Amino acid sequence: MSSIRRSVAVAAVALGLGAASVARAGTTTADFQSDANTTKRKLGSFSGTATYDDAAGLLTLTVTNTSAAGRSGAALTGVAFNVAGAATAAYHDGDDAATPRTDEDAFDDARPRRGKHLIKGKPLGTFEAGTAVNGKWGRASRRAAALGISSGSSRTFVFDISGATAGMTVNDFLSGNVNIAAAFRGKKADRVGGVIVPGSSPVLPGTGDNNDGGPITPPIIDDGGTTPPPDITPPVIIGPGDGNGSGGDHGGPAAVPLPPAVWTGLLGLGALAVPRLKKKLREML
Repeated sequence: MSSIRRSVAVAAVALGLGAASVARAGTTTADFQSDANTTKRKLGSFSGTATYDDAAGLLTLTVTNTSAAGRSGAALTGVAFNVAGAATAAYHDGDDAATPRTDEDAFDDARPRRGKHLIKGKPLGTFEAGTAVNGKWGRASRRAAALGISSGSSRTFVFDISGATAGMTVNDFLSGNVNIAAAFRGKKADRVGGVIVPGSSPVLPGTGDNNDGGPITPPIIDDGGTTPPPDITPPVIIGPGDGNGSGGDHGGPAAVPLPPAVWTGLLGLGALAVPRLKKKLREML
């Protein structure tokens, strides 16, 4: 029985490790995609993945421009989103600080007045954080659009999160009626809203409420060997063996079949004992 309990313990640890591999403590991830119902021009479309690491204080957005290719294709020139509570998100600019006069990263923080004002994403609403080509969300010229994300291409944006509270997840950055917005520029400008893909935002292992991030480990109950674990039936070993582990009996006693002559002898002894048993019963009565 102790070996069975040991097997259950190993399985429980494996389950705990498996749960931890889905989403490690402090990190949540969700997929998102554009909603064609949010734009009239239908020029742009996008998809991507958002990951929030509360330990590092970083939000990472990987966005793919899924717009139609060709002359009518539109470049993705900006993304914007909201932040729950008092937290803020500042775009982690890729410019080289050693070359202040060179703009290595065409994208800049899109919040006006150095983050003091909201991003105007009409008709999708206003947004608290985002990035855009030259920092101009939804106002990129056709020339500037060449610096954006072309059709079929992807780019990763990183935001530094400040003022976040414990328990925040990626859903706190993709919230509201429009979870995330994107600006496009082709022959004309387009603004498209996006939503989280249903079922793509995993719950952190732990309490199941995305708050503690601890791995779920099934309880191991040791009752001293009086009760076998559920759904585990000890194997029945049938076959020849020598009691030392050979013949497939794993060291247990071997079952030796009796010859037919032995069975005949036993039946004969039983028949002889019947009259004596009857006589003994009569004496007792």
